[in-house]
Amino acid sequence: YRGDLGVTADGSDISGWADQSGNGRHLLQPDASKAPSLATPAAFASQTVIDFDANDWMSCASYAVAMPQTTYVVAARRTTAYGHCYDSGEASYRSTLIYSNGSNQVVLYAGSVASGVVLWDTPHVVCGAVQAGFSASAVYVDAITTPAGLGTMSPATGDVLRVGTDHTEAASYWDGWVAEIIAYSGVIHTAAERG
Repeated sequence: YRGDLGVTADGSDISGWADQSGNGRHLLQPDASKAPSLATPAAFASQTVIDFDANDWMSCASYAVAMPQTTYVVAARRTTAYGHCYDSGEASYRSTLIYSNGSNQVVLYAGSVASGVVLWDTPHVVCGAVQAGFSASAVYVDAITTPAGLGTMSPATGDVLRVGTDHTEAASYWDGWVAEIIAYSGVIHTAAERG
């Protein structure tokens, strides 16, 4: 997913964000009151990104990317409030979450609060490589490994992808921008994770 490609807009509201991989896992938000918008913030050198304003989210009900997974997210946020940027669990915290834990940090999260690292009020590239049923094998921020807090991930496939909220679709909204998301089924080699 890229903020400058595949966006379906109705005025300022984004109702669709097309999967650029060719796999047809498109993100949708038919409710205009919960739809994100396009933005060109100075923090991203005026490049086009998706703006989630702490009430917006999008989902793909047919995501089904098997564990283990490797996910890259290019994002920034406006506040230190709790907020889930990326969640690929259906009815629980099943898979990778990129999460702002309320203390100006980023963590991979699996249903329990954990400590994290890195200031995230400017754009960063975050890579999380997650082994099914085990702790995340690695978390990289701007190509540097981190001791990010994490929990144990379920071996279940991540059935539903959500961007901008968690699996409840009713809380922990992301307040910030997302420029790009890339997800792989499998844990790729370390050099590639560092990107």
